[in-house]
Amino acid sequence: MSDQDILEVSELVEEHDNRNEDDEDDYYSIALYRHSDGRMFRYVAASGMNSVFGGAQGFIDQWLAEREVASWIVVG
Repeated sequence: MSDQDILEVSELVEEHDNRNEDDEDDYYSIALYRHSDGRMFRYVAASGMNSVFGGAQGFIDQWLAEREVASWIVVG
């Protein structure tokens, strides 16, 4: 199952954007999703080349254990 297929059966829970004001290429946009089976994951919608995601976009970064959901925004 591709990341796109997983997104189609998942519900957006929350979104978060991060931007470094001193570096226009250090940013990322991430989202927390709940899969139809109840599991949660962090999705990277967009990122700059100098971010922790290295310019990657449109992928599931991490499936989260229940204890990790509260701190899903913490990356790096």
